[in-house]
Amino acid sequence: MEIILRHLPPNTRVGVMAESDFHVVEIATSRRSLTELVVVDTREGAPFDHAVRQFIRLFMRLAPSAVLANTCIAARILAAARHWLPTLPERSFLYVRDFLWLDTERLLRSLAGATVLVPTVAVLEKPGYLDGIIAPVGPLRAAVVPDMVELPPDAPSEPAPDAPLLHLATVNDWKGHRHLINAMASLRDAGIDWHAHSYGYRPCADVLRTFQEQIADLNLSDRFVLHDYVADPSPLYRDCSCVAVTSVSHSGGPETFGRTVIEAWAHGRAVVAFAAGGPAKLINHMVDGILVPEGDEQALAEALALVRRDADLRRRLGRNGYAKVQAEFAAERVVGRLLEVLSTSPRVHSTSQCLRQGPVCAGAAPPDLDTRSRLLAWLGIGSTFVPGSSRRLLKPVWFALCRQHERLRRRCAPKATTDRP
Repeated sequence: MEIILRHLPPNTRVGVMAESDFHVVEIATSRRSLTELVVVDTREGAPFDHAVRQFIRLFMRLAPSAVLANTCIAARILAAARHWLPTLPERSFLYVRDFLWLDTERLLRSLAGATVLVPTVAVLEKPGYLDGIIAPVGPLRAAVVPDMVELPPDAPSEPAPDAPLLHLATVNDWKGHRHLINAMASLRDAGIDWHAHSYGYRPCADVLRTFQEQIADLNLSDRFVLHDYVADPSPLYRDCSCVAVTSVSHSGGPETFGRTVIEAWAHGRAVVAFAAGGPAKLINHMVDGILVPEGDEQALAEALALVRRDADLRRRLGRNGYAKVQAEFAAERVVGRLLEVLSTSPRVHSTSQCLRQGPVCAGAAPPDLDTRSRLLAWLGIGSTFVPGSSRRLLKPVWFALCRQHERLRRRCAPKATTDRP
């Protein structure tokens, strides 16, 4: 979110709902004008209805031409809000970044008319995940918008001769720690002196303990070190000689994209990855990285040994990766692609046209729209909800008022001086 905000046109109005403390701090301190931040809480025990009401209030204030939902929880908020905002689905863009969405088909079908954004076609190709949901057989459209990276200000530097292997991955069953640990043991047995450092969240103590025991059993404590997550991995990329991406296709995998791949390329580093999911779509084998058959630990060890021994190969892979990330994954390019996709919303074209037309007659005053806001609060999107039976009776009235409000807004809006939010 922070990267997108930094590369949007300055006259674009944006409303952001964020929950993570990291995102909240980053956005709040960005000092970007025309940005409204709403902090939400969807943790267990928090009232989900409150988050829905927060979204509806923000939507009513901004009347956005497009809404981008970046997580499964964000999509759930949109699904709940659609009952009160009849034009919401066609303005909605749902970014499916992982394979961990719950009740995917029911959730997405409830937003029929929306567009699903995926970082690579690997998301669309996974059997049983989005089957039957995407057009032409399903009610949602799909578009590919890759992840993005901000290039460091300085050109990539040459790593030290003894620079370690880097592995950035949350500690879980599908990031491939077990395979990489075994491959490092094979390198040691082959007499190749190399050290690996793995950084990532540790959400499950039992899984972490399993990997620690594996390292101890293989006597790799001095060659493979598990570290906790770091917020800014840039120094780690600069100080390594190669990056390993060992995610697999089971237990929640594979990678839908592989952000580590483009971050490594942004620092001119070679990448060795299992040919699974997103990395298999990103990497051109032996041109800007090395792809290894998924789960093949011997092949992984041989590929790592190759880049360890061949400095010229490491440089060529890193140089070609850097050129690719400049051409395809630099933030300004991807944000441009994102805005192009968001502009496909039917509401973008109709609203922009009405804004250009201006008011119906010169000097016409906009109508009093406070009635809609009062009814919004009355129907339960303020501090309390009315009973479900009353809400069902009032819903047709609400929809009619929404449509009338939209018509009045278009007729009476002055000529646009900023982009639509």
